[in-house]
Amino acid sequence: MLYQFQNFTFDNQCLVLQKDGIDVDIRPYEAKLLAYLLDNQDKVVSKQDILTDVWQDKVVAEQVIFQNISHLRALFGAASIKTFPKRGYQWQFTASTLSPENNVDIEISHVEQPAQKTISKSWIGLAAFFVVTIFSILFFTLEDKESKPIRTALIPFKQDSSYLSNDIIDQGTIDYEVLTDIDADSFITSAELMFTNFNEQFDTVITGEVRQFKDKYYLDFIIKGSASSWQGQIQGDSTSDVAKKFNKHLSNKVMFELTTQALSPGSRIAMLTLAHQSSPSDLIILARLIEQLIDARELDKAMVLSEKLATNAINNHNQQQLGIAYILQSEILTNKEVYPLSRDKLKLANDALQSVNDLKRQADLWEAQSWLDHQARDYNKIKESLLFSAELGLQVGDKKRELHAITYLSVMAHKYSKTADKYAYIQEAEAKTREYNLPLYHFAKVPFHYAIFTKTPEEKEPHYKTVLEYTALIPDFWVAQVSRQRLLLRYFETQRLDEARELVSSLQSDNAHNNYLRMLLANVENDSALFTSIGQKAFEQAQFAGKKRLSLDIALLLCDGQEEQENFAFYSKYIRENASKGWRTANEEKLVALNITVEEGY
Repeated sequence: MLYQFQNFTFDNQCLVLQKDGIDVDIRPYEAKLLAYLLDNQDKVVSKQDILTDVWQDKVVAEQVIFQNISHLRALFGAASIKTFPKRGYQWQFTASTLSPENNVDIEISHVEQPAQKTISKSWIGLAAFFVVTIFSILFFTLEDKESKPIRTALIPFKQDSSYLSNDIIDQGTIDYEVLTDIDADSFITSAELMFTNFNEQFDTVITGEVRQFKDKYYLDFIIKGSASSWQGQIQGDSTSDVAKKFNKHLSNKVMFELTTQALSPGSRIAMLTLAHQSSPSDLIILARLIEQLIDARELDKAMVLSEKLATNAINNHNQQQLGIAYILQSEILTNKEVYPLSRDKLKLANDALQSVNDLKRQADLWEAQSWLDHQARDYNKIKESLLFSAELGLQVGDKKRELHAITYLSVMAHKYSKTADKYAYIQEAEAKTREYNLPLYHFAKVPFHYAIFTKTPEEKEPHYKTVLEYTALIPDFWVAQVSRQRLLLRYFETQRLDEARELVSSLQSDNAHNNYLRMLLANVENDSALFTSIGQKAFEQAQFAGKKRLSLDIALLLCDGQEEQENFAFYSKYIRENASKGWRTANEEKLVALNITVEEGY
């Protein structure tokens, strides 16, 4: 049967999805789940029903359903599938069936595809990536009229802010459900873990804190979604004024789309650009756009917009946003390796932020200063900057900022062979994590750092295993990903393939990093078909997620394992055009062995 909804068509027999007549890449179980939802669109289907019909009672965790639902929402939008707490899911878009006559064109184009054997799969994959990117931009900008309200939870803001929470609810155009049994500080500190308890019931969770300094009120808020977080700062003459400005900011809706959808960097930049054009006076949106441009290495564009942010902040007498603008300019200049001017920008940022007593941004500023101290090879200054950053975090009660500065200092001490300091500060971080009674995954950084400190692979191995134990509930936490990769390479080196297979088989998420590990194992086992298919998929996922270093790692491995010259040419070209100085240095031997000459990049 052929279903049609919006500008999509889907063949539930061949499991072929098309958008405007163009094939859209969809994974097998995603396609099976889509078929099941469309076949049962008139009712709510339970998780058990889905497991029985889609996975046919294979032993899989319920998390697999959540992941595939999330991927389908990324394709069609958050409003496409509705979650009914404790009941299940239901397809929401009107889907009609086409008659057999209307099916001819799609069936013919699908049958003719295998004849295109002369086209490299990698080129097809990359083309699909760009098609999905372009259509995702169009989808999110045009779908607004059909989208349904975002399900949002509001955790009352920290400090004396109950009135502000009420003002936001009274003035808002978004439906909130207030969660009074959770405090803002706990959620902000452990949002990575705590959001997993809400993401079936809510699309986003909003919280933050408000403070008063002199005659102004300052709101520091966070919106946490399944894909990412959105943060911002608002100042006003009263709590009512702050609430009014906050709701005006939320009315743009871009932050809800960005936090709930897995989008490519290009899509995020495009959406933020449109949002900025529609709300040019919203300095938070402008700052987020600048951050995305910096991540995408579009530094000249980012600098132009950061100057605009600074000018608008001055015109609006907003010292907080002015300080943020200077911090962003410093980051741009640091990326350009213009260190003296970057340092000057941080001094200007410090003056602006001190005038409004913004200790959080000052903590960030001094961490950035420590990197400039590192470029000057001055360990004493590094230590001074990071200890001050930690102290500011402590003063404002920001546990994450405080602990990050201390653990970062332990790494810097290791770089400069300051043995006493590196152990003293990692032990201090461990003690504070315990004192603050933080969830177990926060402790994972401790064994991870001990692994860095040890010299031999044998000594590192048990520390990496401890990291994985501590992050069992959030296996995609960054220290877990790095530890898992290093453990896998260790198993290869010691010819412990059974342990390597067990490690890879334990992977749950279908993401770029996990697929990179799967292709590493396939390479060792000489499974060329799996290596190629998983490798191309991992490369596209890394590209889509904006993980350039991982994209380069995958491309290099594909160059080393590919026999087809056309694919080698494609991936080696990507490496030549995108390799950073640090990545080139780390992979110099492999590049020479593969005869890949890399251009001087950023």
